[in-house]
Amino acid sequence: MMFMLQKNAYKDNKAALKVYEDYVAKNYNYAILNSLSDLYFEQGMPEKGLKILEDLHRMFPWDPDMVVNLVRYYFDKQDYKQALTYAEKALLLAPYTPEYHENLGLVYEQLGKKEEAVKAYTQALYYDHNRFDTRYKIRSFQNKPDIYKAFPQSDPYELIKNAKDPKEGDYNFYYVLDEKFDIVYPEGATEEYVTLIVKVLTQKGIDSWKEMYIPYDQSGQSLNIEKAEVVKKNGNRVPAEKNGNELVFTGLETGDAILVRFKTQDYYVGRLAREFWNKFTISAFVPTNMARYCLLAANNISIHHKVSDNRLQPSVSEFENFKLYTWEQKDIPALKEEPLMPNLQDVGTIVHVSTMKSWDEVARWYSDLVTLALEDDYEVKEKYAELFPAGKTYTQREKAMIIYNYIVSNISYSSVPFRQSAFVPQKPSKTINTRLGDCKDLSALFVSLARMAGLNARLLLVDTRDEGQKQMLLPMIEFNHCIVKVTLDGKEHYLELTDNNLPFGSLPNNINNALSLEIPYKDEKISGAELKPIKAAHRTRDKAKRTMRIAISGSDLQVETNVVKTGALTSSVRDRYKTLSAEKQKEEMEKTIGNNFKNPVKVERISFSGLDRLDDSVGYEYAYTVSNEVVELGEMGMIKVPYTDLIATIENFTLDKRQFPIECWAYENTDEYETIVHVKAPAGKQFFEIPKDETVSFKNSRYSIQFIREKPDEVTIVRKATLVRENILPADYAAFKEFLSRIVKVEAKYVGFK
Repeated sequence: MMFMLQKNAYKDNKAALKVYEDYVAKNYNYAILNSLSDLYFEQGMPEKGLKILEDLHRMFPWDPDMVVNLVRYYFDKQDYKQALTYAEKALLLAPYTPEYHENLGLVYEQLGKKEEAVKAYTQALYYDHNRFDTRYKIRSFQNKPDIYKAFPQSDPYELIKNAKDPKEGDYNFYYVLDEKFDIVYPEGATEEYVTLIVKVLTQKGIDSWKEMYIPYDQSGQSLNIEKAEVVKKNGNRVPAEKNGNELVFTGLETGDAILVRFKTQDYYVGRLAREFWNKFTISAFVPTNMARYCLLAANNISIHHKVSDNRLQPSVSEFENFKLYTWEQKDIPALKEEPLMPNLQDVGTIVHVSTMKSWDEVARWYSDLVTLALEDDYEVKEKYAELFPAGKTYTQREKAMIIYNYIVSNISYSSVPFRQSAFVPQKPSKTINTRLGDCKDLSALFVSLARMAGLNARLLLVDTRDEGQKQMLLPMIEFNHCIVKVTLDGKEHYLELTDNNLPFGSLPNNINNALSLEIPYKDEKISGAELKPIKAAHRTRDKAKRTMRIAISGSDLQVETNVVKTGALTSSVRDRYKTLSAEKQKEEMEKTIGNNFKNPVKVERISFSGLDRLDDSVGYEYAYTVSNEVVELGEMGMIKVPYTDLIATIENFTLDKRQFPIECWAYENTDEYETIVHVKAPAGKQFFEIPKDETVSFKNSRYSIQFIREKPDEVTIVRKATLVRENILPADYAAFKEFLSRIVKVEAKYVGFK
């Protein structure tokens, strides 16, 4: 401390030396001795500094760090023969340390022994494949060209000059060049070189591209931005403003282009660090002059590749001890966006590459990764004893529900990035103590407790529906979620644990039928693992049952409604209303109902059941008045029945034909609707005109509505729908559109009275 005060605060090296010398005369401290040695060198007393290094080496002859200190000393003194002696000695002590091999290479380089230097550098790469500068140095010594000379060479400014603006269509921008080069080296190291040229055509295009974020993994990658500039219409170049991986293109105008070139290098460690996987999206919703993906892979690396729509095959050529795969397309027309279409991953031309042979590798990797996390420690055993007191017996379902309810009621979902450790879940004990965790943490806690309870529970890595169904055509790690599969009495149940309003056995819309990979538990053998859609046959179905009583009073409708919702539908109700006061609940319901009417709505009362519990259902009753809903035509009055929960809409289905399927999961969140409406005519009036019954079907979806005249002044309407939430293919679009249109038409009909 005194040394730091003297040296750094007062810049008094002499005083620092005195403090150090006095201290080491009476005490031994390795760090202080090293610092004293450095200070001697700084003060022009190399003999004293060297003596300390030699003394430390004599005291600790088995410690390679002491030897390396001497390597550095003699290297700096340009005494390379002596440096070589100690560099070789360090490797005798620690032969698997890449830095020591690199030190040896540096010494050989200075001695003019290039062959020996290359051998030393190559050994350094063997023990650490992510030493890219060393790799470049080897190529230089071998008189080999820059590795990127293997790839097609393009002049970006010529491409901009000769860019082809779209002749048709109203586009805000287009891609002049979308290019990605990947290199996979013999030892498994990877780096990537990306060039992107975008020409903006409108103000909206400027707004889209005036700022840009370059995605990369700061924990496992380096980023070098080589170019980032605006290329003006007259050819002038304006550098972008840079802040890390954030770019701002100042002065961007219509007709200008932006040019970005950057390189990333991977520094991942661990079991899959030497594996490689990637994707390249050729398709876009705007035109592209040229899209090109090149993969340069060492001959000892097995590359598996697949294109999502099978429209493109790579050209393959040789370069040194590498194979160059090239996928290229020019003058690519824009994909036309359609409402509720699948993810671009599902409908576009996407190149997938991977070095992994099978999903077995991924499943085993993750199983081994989480094994330690799933070990039963004290806190988990204590929590288990609390949940399951001795002397009581439980069914399998009861056990699973107890664990599930404990987690979703007591552990909060945390999406804070620094809390998340990539794919590795935190220990269940930490989740219990902090009462925080992300999806994999909560799932791991469930599996740990479930296994203690004798239940067959496993983790599932999931790629949610919004990511598409072709996100991973080859084995790779692109999952974005984690849930649990538990088998109870021979039936498989899938559990989402991040939603504290979701009842046991229900699934959110974006998980049902999502792709998943089942992870074996600990030492379980695995063979034939594959990516499968989640078919939750035993999930709680999503149902909405509504009973309404409508009384006509003058020009107003007085409505009493009872609603019961089950399954995942309960979550949104709980999320919206659970924390609100009674008055705020009325206000919120008023807003919701008001969306169905042009005229003012007033909610008089509202009450809920099951809102504060995790039951399979939530019920609520409310009464409201809608003003001026009666249409008067002379002596006749007419009303349109306010169903409020629409089964069919047509605003997303205005196209005559479709090119792409309809993602039904994104359109519909309910399996079954049942609505019973009792309508009472005003006093002295009776119904004279009611619509006809109708039944409509589309494949396995069915809709029916009945209008029953109970009495001259009473009508009961029974509406039922059972919907299958499967994608609608373009060939079935016309029939599906007709199905929806007929429902909309019948529900738009009026009931007349006089």
